[in-house]
Amino acid sequence: KENDKKPRRNIILSVGRLEEEKDHLTLINSFEIISKLYKDWDLHIIGEGKLKNKLNNKINSLGLIDRISIKGFTRDIGSKYREAKIFAIPSKYEAFGLVTAEAMSFGIPCIGFADCPGTNELITNGENGLLVKKSKNRTLSLAEALERLISDEQYRICLGRAAREKINKI
Repeated sequence: KENDKKPRRNIILSVGRLEEEKDHLTLINSFEIISKLYKDWDLHIIGEGKLKNKLNNKINSLGLIDRISIKGFTRDIGSKYREAKIFAIPSKYEAFGLVTAEAMSFGIPCIGFADCPGTNELITNGENGLLVKKSKNRTLSLAEALERLISDEQYRICLGRAAREKINKI
């Protein structure tokens, strides 16, 4: 039935181990800040790790179990990238940002932290994604960057195209 279809959701995607250095807690808290303004956006986190229960408990305590999901790794990660409109990498450090490079190859604008090695080597702020400057409040700074891309579809598309072009040159 036509009426049974759920409206298509806008997805912010993050992929990575559920460990302290990946800092998914900051991403979850950042999403909570903007979730009330952007009710048609959801956050999908793909990964496994020792913090899964802690992160799920946080999501439950925020009342966002319908909007934030943590899913284990999938063989068809490409389908997850194709669904996403924004890729967020909240890591404190990365060796090489493989998942960021993958997201960029799908034409997804990426948001990461400017002080995160690996991430800051792939994302050029304002050109193919956003690099969040180090500040006293990582959560609020990330929320502002997410809102910047959510609220400006043309900018988001432009950054995504540039991301794909950069990765194709590497």
